[in-house]
Amino acid sequence: IAYTPFEADYVIQRGASPERVFTSGLGVDLAHFQTQPDPQVRTRLGIPAEAPLVGYIGQLGWHKGVDTLLQAMPKVWQVFPQAYLLIAGARASFAAVIDRFLDELPSEQRRQVVLHYNFSDEEKPSLFSAVDVFAYPSGFESFGISFIEAWAVKKPVIGCRRGAVPWVVGAGRDGLLVEFKDDQMLAEAILALLRNPSWAKQLGEHGYQKAIRHYNWPAAVQRFRKVYQQVLQNYPKH
Repeated sequence: IAYTPFEADYVIQRGASPERVFTSGLGVDLAHFQTQPDPQVRTRLGIPAEAPLVGYIGQLGWHKGVDTLLQAMPKVWQVFPQAYLLIAGARASFAAVIDRFLDELPSEQRRQVVLHYNFSDEEKPSLFSAVDVFAYPSGFESFGISFIEAWAVKKPVIGCRRGAVPWVVGAGRDGLLVEFKDDQMLAEAILALLRNPSWAKQLGEHGYQKAIRHYNWPAAVQRFRKVYQQVLQNYPKH
């Protein structure tokens, strides 16, 4: 079972029989994300209600492009000096790398980077709802479930043209794609969305409709179930 055509092609090129490879996709519990978000989440995190907020919510590590996002933000601040960056995820060894990046920032910009480690699953919908732009510049994804989570609350997304991401995010239709480790291109994508809130809203809405059609959890379960049923029907009975 492959999550995207990218992954299916990868295993077929390495010897898997095409007729035995199924592309299923993944899904999220959309109802969980459609619960009423915490209206005080920005206040609790020290983020002004009116400030443009770029968010990264997910696993923290070099391969996820968090360093590229930190390098992109000074370019964003040149245009939107009031913008904030939220980095949320499970605290890991990469936190030390983040701290080193932050130590190099001017004190004002340092205060505009909010770190929120080890949040609960119940908090996740409110965190996604709080951001204006979801930037997830990862270079190694077999799918990219965080994009679906952002779409579940109608947020515009930015990903990379690498791995399976282009098979999930439709560039210019429901998100934007940039080159991996290209902080200039990432900054330009963030600025494009912050400058054009109506376009950003449209991308988020298109992503939401895609999530409903293809990536809601009941539909994903049915696809998995169909594969298992087909295998069981064809499996030799001895």
